[in-house]
Amino acid sequence: MIVRRAAFAAVAVLLALSPAARARPREGTVAVVSIEITGDGPPEMRDHAHRSLAKGLAAGGLRVIALTDVMHALADSPELIGCRSTTCLQRIGEKVGANYFVRARIEVTGSAYFVELELLSAEVEGALVTRAERSCPVCTVTEVGDLIATAAQEMVELPPAKPVPVRIVTRPPGAVVTVDGVRVGESPHELNLDPGDHAIVAEAPGHVRAAQTVRISESDAEPVVVELDLPAAAAAAPPLPMTPPRRPYRTWKWVAAGAATAAIATGAVLVAVDGDGRCDAAGARCAERYETGGAGAALIAIGAGAGAAAGWMFWRDARDAELTIAPAPGGAAASVRMAF
Repeated sequence: MIVRRAAFAAVAVLLALSPAARARPREGTVAVVSIEITGDGPPEMRDHAHRSLAKGLAAGGLRVIALTDVMHALADSPELIGCRSTTCLQRIGEKVGANYFVRARIEVTGSAYFVELELLSAEVEGALVTRAERSCPVCTVTEVGDLIATAAQEMVELPPAKPVPVRIVTRPPGAVVTVDGVRVGESPHELNLDPGDHAIVAEAPGHVRAAQTVRISESDAEPVVVELDLPAAAAAAPPLPMTPPRRPYRTWKWVAAGAATAAIATGAVLVAVDGDGRCDAAGARCAERYETGGAGAALIAIGAGAGAAAGWMFWRDARDAELTIAPAPGGAAASVRMAF
């Protein structure tokens, strides 16, 4: 059952992308230069034949210049009327703005009709591009009109285009590919497409859907490459506002450091003069003697304590730094500011 469904799906894709061969319209402008009716055709036959002829030519893709407009444009060049050489056709084309020309001949015998149409061009050697002939043993005027319209359309249409093998490649590979609204599979993928414009869509997880229109010609040999982009990165958020660092001991640490320095210096002096005094020359008898050792030692101890406190306060303020984190491409960025 699964195999059968897969086969049906494949056939559906092929049918969707490979329509029945059909003629292509011809581009350009055609001028009706002659409608000749022989035999016993009714009086209204010429106008009816012209309308049917113009209808078929337009259906074949051409813009039609009516016979009356052509005759009006050639009023000052009567030598061009009825002339079918490439030189004459080139001059007629310059006057009326056409690159194709049509001549029609209709033979009428009772209710039998023979129709001959010729498509001419000044760019073709001998001027004849193609010819169409139709006959109807028993027809009404309406029926022969339909015959003329069909013959004119088939005469000017181009033959069906030959499908072109196309290879579709995506970057990255493995994307799901849709052509003209029909899912064809994952890339790389090969299929046949008619010449002309085709809408190609590629989708892959984690990538932006890609859509583009490509024009395929019969001479194309290069693969069709579809690039799928990654989603755009979100805009980087601004860094957090920086705030001044906290320094609670900004002044006191310096006061403690100064006090420690003074206490230690003073204590050292007192310890140094301890035991000195005013004595006689022999030093045996002293009227006064300094006893400053204890006070000096105490000041040194106090200075040491103040110095330790100052050092702690310096360390505490230095530790109070700010950490700033901000998004950055591929991760995050951090900045640290220290304050002393």
